[in-house]
Amino acid sequence: YRVTGSPSTNNSASTLFMIVLGIGASYFYYRSIKNWIYRKKEGEKPERLYGLSDWGVMLFVMALMALFASGLVFEIVGAYGGRELVREIWYWVYLGFFSFLLFLYRT
Repeated sequence: YRVTGSPSTNNSASTLFMIVLGIGASYFYYRSIKNWIYRKKEGEKPERLYGLSDWGVMLFVMALMALFASGLVFEIVGAYGGRELVREIWYWVYLGFFSFLLFLYRT
């Protein structure tokens, strides 16, 4: 790529990969919201976590789901607003998705 310039980091395969994972993560968020509403209706408390391993696994899964869900948003924003806009807002979007998921599972 030194002769032709830098390669595009957004080829069609990576875009399709992020869209598929983003749709899966969006479905996970949908199910989480439904479960949260059901728990609130029934007056149930969230599942208690024991030890560092339970918390670690939960936070790892939430971080992955937030990454995939925000990846879908980044693909959409990148298509319309460009890379600079994604660079400016990525941490707000990611932290928003992560915080929302943490709220759903711990309240």
